[in-house]
Amino acid sequence: MPDLQSVSFSTAGWRLAQDDGTMRAWENAVGDILSLHVFLKVPDLAGPLSGIDRIRDGYRTAVVQVGGGLVEVEADELGGLPALRTIFRFPQDPHGVSYIGAWTIPRRSFSFVIKVCCAEHGTTGIREAASWIASSDSRRLRMTRSKVGFQDPHDPGFRAPVLRNSSDDAEWDEVFPQHPLSRARACLRSVKESISIGEDVRRSEPFVGPQAKDCPGCGLVNPPGAQRCDCGYDFGKGRMERSYLQPAVGIGGVFLALAIIRLVLWLSNELSK
Repeated sequence: MPDLQSVSFSTAGWRLAQDDGTMRAWENAVGDILSLHVFLKVPDLAGPLSGIDRIRDGYRTAVVQVGGGLVEVEADELGGLPALRTIFRFPQDPHGVSYIGAWTIPRRSFSFVIKVCCAEHGTTGIREAASWIASSDSRRLRMTRSKVGFQDPHDPGFRAPVLRNSSDDAEWDEVFPQHPLSRARACLRSVKESISIGEDVRRSEPFVGPQAKDCPGCGLVNPPGAQRCDCGYDFGKGRMERSYLQPAVGIGGVFLALAIIRLVLWLSNELSK
């Protein structure tokens, strides 16, 4: 089974901060965190990479629920394998924005995720102000969540408290190389240029979308989103639990069941006379 040794990339300028077998993390001089994760289970993407709109919808729902917004969600390739590239933005308290960029390499029964977290430090809002001033029609922007200033990158009609800013365009990365979004994109590019993927990953079956789940307890085929089989097998915990179809039975329930059985046996005996 693939492990963290199966994927590597350049970590020049990064200091190893953690390595626990399923996650390896590095930190750089400005406090950015770069991490490599391996998940030994079917990827929880909403669909195959060919159905990118479903994946975007799934991420949008999840990210908005935790107070963030999408910057980009794109199907790409990494080391010659199909991959997903994502960047999300999250407001900081009391001001500023943090960005989380990631590469995901989904395979049929496992996945690798390479993530970088970059926070904004010092004076904030300079990139946004420059973008607004440079707009050819700044009167339409007015720094509101309008179609021009703030909008979801893949669904212009979507509305939420946190949306992609026009200053998140990649053209501003060169102007503000120390901005957290610029640092996140630069890190993702570095990973793509330097990544090495082992043959155990390359030979594995590709991810084709959510898979039906065969229960190891009873053999029943469950839908992709099932958490527990009817027999009680819990897919997340990997063990038998109480079936959702069976109410908990206490001592009183046991005596009641025995009484019913005795009644049925007595009736059967009486009817047979």
